[in-house]
Order: sequence, then C-alpha cells, then structure tokens
Amino acid sequence: MRLYKPGKTDSLPAIENKLFFILVFMKTNPLQQHHAASFGITQPKANMFIHLFVPLLRKTLKRSGELLQRKMVLLIKDIYHTISIMSIAN
Repeated sequence: MRLYKPGKTDSLPAIENKLFFILVFMKTNPLQQHHAASFGITQPKANMFIHLFVPLLRKTLKRSGELLQRKMVLLIKDIYHTISIMSIAN
C-alpha cells in the first residue's frame, strides 16, 4: 500500500471530516461505492481511507481504554440479563 500524504486538494481536508467518515462507515456499514458517493470521493479513495482509518481508530480507542470499557459494559449487561432470566425461571 502506498503511503498516504494529505495534499492541498485532499477530499477530506479536516481531521473532523476523516473521523466522521470512518465513524459513519463503522456505524452503518454501507457499500464502499455508496459511502464514497456520500462524501464526494471515488470508491478506491474510500477503500484507501477505510483501510487507513480503521486501524488508527482502533489503536486510539485501545490506547485510551475505551475498547476495554465497552467490553466490560457488555459483560455487565450480559450478566444482568442472565440473572434476570434465572430469577424469572425460579
């Protein structure tokens, strides 16, 4: 993969645009062609951004501890749900 360097005519110029791009992609999981059209870029460019930004976002969330916290919240919800089912059965 070629190294990405933001240029003067970058299609997603601000960091906020890049973050919004990848968050929308991860939340809605659209076809790359549709996602690219929504942001006014080509599908190959969208593919490049997705493969660049997903690992960066995961690394950032892991570093900040957010990924672990989310897993704990899900675990707590699962435990609570299991206890609720067990109490109904008894």
